Amino acid sequence: MKIEIIPISFGFVKAFLVKGDKTIIVDAGLKGSTKKILRAMQANGIKPSDVSLLLVTHVHGDHMGGLKALKDMLGAPVAVHQCEAEYLAGGKSAPVVLHSSVMKLLSGIMKRQKLQGVQPDVLIGDRLILDDYGVEGFVFPTPGHTDGSVTLVTGTGDAIVGDMVGGGRSPAFPGVYKDLQMLKASIGLLKWINIRNVYTSHGGVYPIDEVLKLGK
Repeated sequence: MKIEIIPISFGFVKAFLVKGDKTIIVDAGLKGSTKKILRAMQANGIKPSDVSLLLVTHVHGDHMGGLKALKDMLGAPVAVHQCEAEYLAGGKSAPVVLHSSVMKLLSGIMKRQKLQGVQPDVLIGDRLILDDYGVEGFVFPTPGHTDGSVTLVTGTGDAIVGDMVGGGRSPAFPGVYKDLQMLKASIGLLKWINIRNVYTSHGGVYPIDEVLKLGK
């Protein structure tokens, strides 16, 4: 199956279209991001009926702030890790610890947003196989940034990791995480999967060998 990953930038954070036989949208940006997602869909020949799943990598406002409007427009089921389902439904952010002055500033901005809760339709446990949603691949837990963070891996060897990895010209640990040792362990799991490239929400796209150095 041919799979295309299409990043959608909202400035400091990204969402992704994962286009196979159907399309999975990974994250939804801040509140007000929906129009940009719809424009990206149209530009890439994706109809609303093509969207089979709305996947939340973790429940923070910059990743799910626009989810309610997106679900209302598309009607696709929403998937999130089971341990963050209550946060998503209640419109509350999953807890983290801030580790940089920049992230403390951004967190203050995000806290002023009123998040809209979304009732999830699919609860992710150990693994969610995506073939039923028209994309070859799976989603599995990669905690550390938050307890319920997840990663999507395609059958063509690409991984969308949410905020498990950040960075600029090279990969780095994110400025926000709950448990560094757990984060390193999750990064280390990527070694045992056939991955070529790692797509991040706040950084770039990095070769797997560069990312694995963080887990050591």
